Amino acid sequence: MNNTVCLCGSTKFLGDFEEANRQLSKRGLTVITLSMCLPKNEQGNEEEAALKELLDLVHFNKILRSDAIFIVGDGYIGRSTSREILWAEMQGKPIICHTDTHSWGNAVHCIKTGYWNPAIISKAKEKLGLELP
Repeated sequence: MNNTVCLCGSTKFLGDFEEANRQLSKRGLTVITLSMCLPKNEQGNEEEAALKELLDLVHFNKILRSDAIFIVGDGYIGRSTSREILWAEMQGKPIICHTDTHSWGNAVHCIKTGYWNPAIISKAKEKLGLELP
């Protein structure tokens, strides 16, 4: 049974991270979420780039420690989230998002039963310019 879920998605949906954490925790799941959020800065320096790379690796480790990942947000999947999705797929982790489930109760059911959303995986591969199987 899958009881630990790692939240993934764009940090532009911080409110969705908080809501998913609350709702999934209230339903008995252990929720792993973001460590910190870096400010959006297109002119980032080397130190910020190194910190971003480190935080990405930390989040990959969180995915390893989880039973499933849950994509927050409105369906937008950027480059970082695409990498997280593909990492989870490589580790055999179920991948779902709230937009698939229609309710928080159904989200928990999908997480616990190991539901996979192949459309999310395809979207992630497309975003990274990878060939689809």
